[in-house]
Amino acid sequence: MSGPDVSVENLPAERAIAIVDIDGVVADVRHRLHHITGRPKDWDAFFAEAHADPPHGEGLRIVHTLAADHEVVYVTGRPRASAEGYPGLAPPPRYR
Repeated sequence: MSGPDVSVENLPAERAIAIVDIDGVVADVRHRLHHITGRPKDWDAFFAEAHADPPHGEGLRIVHTLAADHEVVYVTGRPRASAEGYPGLAPPPRYR
């Protein structure tokens, strides 16, 4: 699923904005770091395993706390093909 483009103009003015990265914050990427710790870095393999990322519990707890009084905007450096859905996220991610 991909969301609409997000800009500051589209967000409610009455709520603060929390910008949250996907990798390492709400998605636990440790199982695939081995692809990019050596040389050459294999970014294709790194992103190919993104679908298997388990939720990062601590990061999700923080995001859920922020969501009470912030507009949460998810950002990612993932290629669009690997950014197509994150089970367990609430509110749903938006991409830019």
